[in-house]
Amino acid sequence: MSTIVTRAEKGSPLTHNEVDANFNNLNTDKYQGGDSISAENLTVSGNTMLGDTSTNTLNVGDGDLFKAANGNVGIGTTSPTAKLDVSGSAATSVEGSFTNTSAGISSSAGVRGQANSTGAWLLRQYSTAVTATVFGQTLANYALLASQGASSNGLMLGSLTADPVIFGTNDAERMRIHSSGGVSIGNTTDTSAGSLRVTNNVSATTLSLGDTSVYSYVNRITLTNAESGRYSGKIGIRIDGGQSILALGVRSDNVDYNSVMELTNSRVTIAANATVTGCLSGGYIAHADGTTAMVFGADNVVRVTPNATATYTTTVPAAGAICVLSILTSGTTSYTITFGTGFKTTGTLATGTVTARYFNITFVSDGSSLIETARTVAIA
Repeated sequence: MSTIVTRAEKGSPLTHNEVDANFNNLNTDKYQGGDSISAENLTVSGNTMLGDTSTNTLNVGDGDLFKAANGNVGIGTTSPTAKLDVSGSAATSVEGSFTNTSAGISSSAGVRGQANSTGAWLLRQYSTAVTATVFGQTLANYALLASQGASSNGLMLGSLTADPVIFGTNDAERMRIHSSGGVSIGNTTDTSAGSLRVTNNVSATTLSLGDTSVYSYVNRITLTNAESGRYSGKIGIRIDGGQSILALGVRSDNVDYNSVMELTNSRVTIAANATVTGCLSGGYIAHADGTTAMVFGADNVVRVTPNATATYTTTVPAAGAICVLSILTSGTTSYTITFGTGFKTTGTLATGTVTARYFNITFVSDGSSLIETARTVAIA
């Protein structure tokens, strides 16, 4: 700053030259756009603009804090590409920190993004005194990532590249969704496409695989554990790849998973002390009316409606297969059914003169014939 000449008290008047010098000095030392201001304390009031008025920018600390003409703000950059752009080069991390020192019942620190009037996402850390709950858990000391708002469609979490999504606890990986779509739990190397691989045990009260609709049992396995005591109600499945065995069993206090039923190469074996209710079936097929050549195999229950006296023949499934021939009457004419090649029965069957009646004949295969084991009377 230049010197301004003054007189103390009521001194002699300033000379013409001193007045001219004072005006020149004041005009030279005024602050203009582009001038730098250095002060320990700076107080401004009214409609005061800081920055370069010609470019509508503000540069504090040579880029430490920069406000661009478009309104973007940069920290560590003079070319911010977003409303807030933080840039730096550090041996540790470049990050933002939000700290709430309050321990109130609603205290938290975090960030929130909102794209319209009601849909938003938030990332928050809650204080020790928070009493609100989310997902049935009190939020105290929890970190939360969630979407909210009436117009929100939910939260997407994933990878937009051919890379996995990894979940973990206690600094260890627990689950991985591979880029192929497979999911591994407890296994970090399995990349099988479209499959679920669980390395450790799976525990469930009810486990259903496949179509679980009421009337569909196609490609479905349902296991239910109705445990009431220490060991009661246990269900075990054993699949031995070399022998193709599926074993279902129960567990008692002194016996570990005794098999009560085994399925081996289409043969069903039931333990001698097992009680079986209901039915066992490998499938069901309705032959066309008047069919005389029965086909048993994957379909162990065959239904047919005779339209004339006939002799039935059949294919013979593997030894041990249990098959049921269900004969449904139609009309009031009685037909006599004789059992020929492939059958061993107690005799012929007369369908009778009453329509819509079932005769069910049960057979067991010895590998060369279906041997009759039971026959019902007409069933309405």
